[in-house]
Amino acid sequence: MMREQENLRRRNAATPPPTYGRTLVATAPDPYALLRNLIDAWSVIASWGRWSDDDLCDWRPAAEMVAQLPEPLRARWQERPAEEVESWLDDLNERGWAWWSSTVDDGFVKIDLDADSLPASLWSLSRIIEMLGGSVRHQGDWLDLAAARQRAHAP
Repeated sequence: MMREQENLRRRNAATPPPTYGRTLVATAPDPYALLRNLIDAWSVIASWGRWSDDDLCDWRPAAEMVAQLPEPLRARWQERPAEEVESWLDDLNERGWAWWSSTVDDGFVKIDLDADSLPASLWSLSRIIEMLGGSVRHQGDWLDLAAARQRAHAP
């Protein structure tokens, strides 16, 4: 949990994660704002931990957890059906990956994840990107910055 929170400050897009690297590439009208909002949200989410963390915090009821999220994400989740919120929280808890690094380059956001094993569901993070106005252009194997740039600008 602490490692993931520390990784939120990492901006090294050229270094792959140590285990199974995964990459999300997203575009948005303002990629800097998207990444800033993602990091704000993920700093809260990382504090919750995940099932495989030794220092897992107690998972609170869904409404309490959503109330901890920063705006505008909090309001958007509060508008969603309870079943979707529960599914999202379950996916967060069961995720087999941690945030590794992120950067903005040439009008897109690149987020690298360190997966414990494969396959790794990236739905919980993709959903946040979409809720914050971004569009996921790639989610899969780790990409270097040049390959990420190609995915971001592909038709």
